[in-house]
Amino acid sequence: MHINRLKNKKVNFQKGCNWFSIHSDFLPKLLNYPNMEIFNHTFLTDETFVQTVLYKYKPQNINCDDNTMAARYIDWKRGAPYVFGNKDLSELKNVVNTKYAFARKVNDASLVNEIFK
Repeated sequence: MHINRLKNKKVNFQKGCNWFSIHSDFLPKLLNYPNMEIFNHTFLTDETFVQTVLYKYKPQNINCDDNTMAARYIDWKRGAPYVFGNKDLSELKNVVNTKYAFARKVNDASLVNEIFK
């Protein structure tokens, strides 16, 4: 059908994780974005709209990935993402009180109690 809904729009699309954390100062910038309709009827909107709208505020002098910036410990090398289990207890204990606030994906809720014993 060759429909180009972005014709004559100057948008620098970005992508990233749909799990994100932002400072409350940025929330009005998201909610009041004047061109939000460009994300209607799109594929993977949840992985593009925040990154696109807030791209100009992203620190350019930081060399880290989206997961680190969102304070999430995620292992994409061992899985899609890797699911942490009891065998990973020591690894998870090593990242407590570091730059990570969360670990994604944990298969057993009791593991959380073990980490903080």
